[in-house]
Amino acid sequence: MKQAVSAVVITYNEADVIERCLQSIQWCDEIVVVDSGSTDGTVDICRKMGAKVIHRPFTNFGEQKRFAVAQATHSWILSLDADEYLSATLQAEIQKELVTPRHHGYYLPRSLVFMGKEIRSERRKPILRLFDKRHGNFVNKAVHEYVEVSGSTGYLRGILWHESYRNLEDYFTKFNRYTTLMAQGIVEKGKVKPPAYALLRFGVAFIQQFLLKGCWLNGSVGVVWSLMAAYYNAVKYLKAYEISTKKQ
Repeated sequence: MKQAVSAVVITYNEADVIERCLQSIQWCDEIVVVDSGSTDGTVDICRKMGAKVIHRPFTNFGEQKRFAVAQATHSWILSLDADEYLSATLQAEIQKELVTPRHHGYYLPRSLVFMGKEIRSERRKPILRLFDKRHGNFVNKAVHEYVEVSGSTGYLRGILWHESYRNLEDYFTKFNRYTTLMAQGIVEKGKVKPPAYALLRFGVAFIQQFLLKGCWLNGSVGVVWSLMAAYYNAVKYLKAYEISTKKQ
């Protein structure tokens, strides 16, 4: 028999995607959803699919996910975002690995799908999402939170699919939210740069995404994604500069 595992997910108005996410983790021994005030039916869908739903006002991503882990009954944690889902291969692989775990945490290869295509620069990037909470947890970061594990870690092969953006409107909604959080982090670390630096970052980021990371192989969608990624890099520094000047 495999080790018991608790799947944890944080949500806020995820009715369009949450069912697909939860369907891929129905085999888990427990599903814990921490919701921060959804009004679109997300909570009803989660409960219908057997999840334990707990309400908590959103503070930041690190704190929200640490809270979710603390609510889990079992030591082994599988953490997913609402816009992620496990491939059938990865589901079977995790269950097999947890019969006799060889490590305290596991990296899952995550691939981003954008405008219907798997983006080359974001292809199968390893992300630590399966772990024993007695040996690790999420770090308390406002955005781009990650899991730290004290002990050995391994790598699985099945894909964790990440369809982060339902459409371009959703992309820019998240874009605005994340760039603001990143800008606040830049200010807190004292790494504010002048506007000219943002222009430099735009050019460098585009070259990295389109040429060095192979987005040119995605055709026109690759061009769009590379421009978006470059714009993201520029805007977070511009917002940081704006925040810092207002504080003076």
